[in-house]
Amino acid sequence: MPESTVLNIELNKIYQEPCNTTLSKMPDKFLDSVVCSPPYWQLRDYGYPEQWGLEPTYQEYLEHLWSMMDLVWLKLKDCGTVWINLGDTYSTQSGKIQKGNLPQKCLLLLPHRFAIGCIDRGWILRNDVIWAKRNGMPESVTDRFSKKHEYFFFMVKSEKYHFDLDAIRDKHITPIITDRDRKNEDYEKEKNVN
Repeated sequence: MPESTVLNIELNKIYQEPCNTTLSKMPDKFLDSVVCSPPYWQLRDYGYPEQWGLEPTYQEYLEHLWSMMDLVWLKLKDCGTVWINLGDTYSTQSGKIQKGNLPQKCLLLLPHRFAIGCIDRGWILRNDVIWAKRNGMPESVTDRFSKKHEYFFFMVKSEKYHFDLDAIRDKHITPIITDRDRKNEDYEKEKNVN
């Protein structure tokens, strides 16, 4: 077996198949980290049968995502991390699909429902990171704000995991204040008071 192959999975190769199929080929406790952006529900048709995101109900969509997370649980090392990016949508009548049993125009909160379902399965949710989109897609709505953000959920299996905050930390710059600066500040304050 080549060095770059582990059981039934070849490393550094893109697999164009359902994610659960690829995950099933991996040995348990194999992955250090998972970063994933599943297809958003009812947003676009990628043109292949049984694709995720076109389920008739958001509950079925969430069940698919949770089935992936159940497999990720097995394949992730105990010290591993998971990052999932999810967008949201609204309850509307479009074509033959009613987006949920919620009132029309109601935000579905799919990312939050997903995260709560993951917690119910044993995941530890460490952060919900907001991805603010400065140049988000324009929306032709006049009765609410445009959606200009998505969520990244940072999850782990155990309380002990690898996280290197220094690798992503912004450099902190502390201004150096001299005695001369302090005297000038005091002078300016006194001048403004009088």
